Parts: sequence; structure tokens; C-alpha cells
Amino acid sequence: MVDSKYIRRSLKTRSWERAGELAREIEDGKSKPRITFKEASDLFIADCEARKLQPGTIQKFKLLKRTLEEFAPKFLKDIDGKLIRQFRASWKDAAITQQKKLERLRSMFRWFVEADLLAKNPAAGVKSPLTHETAVEPFSRPEQDKIIEAAYRLSGTRIKPKQAPLHPKTGTFAKLLLHTALRITDAAIITKDRIQGDRIFLYATKNKKPVTLPLPPDLVRELKEIESDPLFPSPAGSKRGETVSDYWRDQLAKVFDAAGIKGGHPHRFRHSVAVNMLDAGSSVEDVALVLGNSPAIVAKYYSAFVQSRQDRIDREIQKSWSVKKLVRVK
Repeated sequence: MVDSKYIRRSLKTRSWERAGELAREIEDGKSKPRITFKEASDLFIADCEARKLQPGTIQKFKLLKRTLEEFAPKFLKDIDGKLIRQFRASWKDAAITQQKKLERLRSMFRWFVEADLLAKNPAAGVKSPLTHETAVEPFSRPEQDKIIEAAYRLSGTRIKPKQAPLHPKTGTFAKLLLHTALRITDAAIITKDRIQGDRIFLYATKNKKPVTLPLPPDLVRELKEIESDPLFPSPAGSKRGETVSDYWRDQLAKVFDAAGIKGGHPHRFRHSVAVNMLDAGSSVEDVALVLGNSPAIVAKYYSAFVQSRQDRIDREIQKSWSVKKLVRVK
């Protein structure tokens, strides 16, 4: 009975839980068509774009949306914690990658709850995989010199007969990473408008103030000589961040190999910038601003590599050796 009216009709479900839910919606006068996961996720992606999230972040959400759309039932409300765990079990990525994907999944479903499309977040109770922190390994100063020398020397040449020649601007690209701490995807899709005179625009802070860095004169000259926009396109002409960054990872892997660098990967340029700045006397707060991280993260991961810090600690310890003992006077 609803408002003294007798209702007798099928709710078209075999689930007692779902039937109770539909009955409550009818009683509350809120019966409405069930939204599909595709419709809800399209709204979420549109909101991400309206919020001006980074293109790489939006692309990762789109990939997550597509894979879950193939895995999940049609309607959003039919997705529960059990299904989310089954979805996670289908991932073949490394633990740290799975952790990031799960964080994005939780974020998406949290948005559904906040948008009143879902009663609760089914991903909230799903445990993250165990991860082990990877040691931060910056390139040493001699390694940095070897990498830049090899990158310029090999630009436009074939390392092996059957390989395609390295991109002619491989040296410029490597130098850009070493002087800006840009992530490889951001560097791979960088456009001319990000270079302002002899400075590069990195990002805008939460208070809308831009963070820019000066560039060495030789790097500024090389960047201005590039006619393409974005500056470092892949030969196939793709503008997708993941595709272009994969191409440049392959280019740099060949450079690392030629320079004799073991375990070389592009993110180590970012570590190197942080350590170079700290070793030159920069504060943790200044380094954090450049990297876009918190001071606590910078202190945790990079301070141990700073030789000047170790030298200062050594001096302080040595001073303590000669401290006179206090004598109690009766």
C-alpha cells in the first residue's frame, strides 16, 4: 500500500535485496530509471575534464572506465564489493601499479556517491596490495655527464643495424629532463607555449601562482630551434601521452645502455634534480616546490643522498667529542 493505494506488479528481479530496495524507492516516491555504469562513468569523465585535471590523469581514468565497463554488469547499482575484488584479481600489473589503479577506482566510486548516483562506495573496503618501497637512486654527477654525452653522440644514428635511428633531439630531451624534473609523460607532450623566454612553466600551485624554472642558455636555444609543436612528437605522430612517453622511454633505454648505466630509467632524472638542488644548498621546501611534492616526502626520500648534509653531521659529531664534562658542585 502506498498512499492508501494497493500496488501489485512485478519488480523484475530475482534478488530479494534489490526487490526491497525498489519497494523502498516506490514508498519514498523516488522510483526512477536505473543509471548504467557507462552513463555514470561518462558523467564522471566529463566532470574530470571540467575540473581541468591533467590530460594524463584523465586518460588513466578513461582506461579504467573502459576495462571496468567490459567486466561489470550493466547497471551501476549492481556493482558491489565482491565484484570489485574480482575485478582487481584480474589485474596483472605490479603491486605499486595495482595500488594506484585501486586509488583511482575508489576516487571514481566516491564521486558516484557524492553525486547521489550510488548509496555507498563498493571499492572503499577493498584492501590495497602489499608494496615494498623502491629505493630512490639518483644518477651520480659522472653518470649524468655520461648520459648527456651519449644522448647527443647517438642522436640521429643507428645503434644497431636493424634498429631505427634515435630521435635527432634525444640529447635535448635528456637535458630537459635533467634540468626540469619533469615526469617523462609531461616532457614528451610539452608544447611551445610552456617555454616562456628563458624559463619553463611547470604547473600552477593551489593558490593559482605559477611555478617556473630558468633554463640553461644552450637548452633554450635548442628548444627554440625545434619547429614541431608539441616539441617531441613520436615518428608516428601520436599525441597520446602514454604512446609518446613509451617511445621516449625506448630512446632513453638505448642511451642508458650505450652510457653503461645499469638500472637506468627516466624517473631517475627527477631524483637527480632533487639531490643536485639539496647538495647545492637548496632548502627542502624549495625542492618540494619544484617537484610538486610535500617537504616531508622530499626529506624522507632525498636527504640521505646529500653529501653536504652528511659532512655537516660529521662536523657536529666531531664537535661533541671535545665538549667538556659538567662537574656537579656540592
